[in-house]
Amino acid sequence: MTKPRAAGRACRQPFLQQFAPELPERRSWDDEREAAADRIIATVEEYAPGFAASVIARQIHSPLDLERKFGLVGGDSHCTAI
Repeated sequence: MTKPRAAGRACRQPFLQQFAPELPERRSWDDEREAAADRIIATVEEYAPGFAASVIARQIHSPLDLERKFGLVGGDSHCTAI
């Protein structure tokens, strides 16, 4: 999904979502947030060459961030845990 009006005429604002509420080996989303975003961008880059170079800013919300900020259990934006 893109929001051309929010990003301006020459820019697009994609929304990418990866859902994994818990990480293996008791790793913390606080420690893994940036690396996870890097992996998502690298995966999109495989299918859309040039994507990574076009990213000028990013805002990352891990499942833990979503739970902390918005009360979404496990960061589940679809509320399937309710």
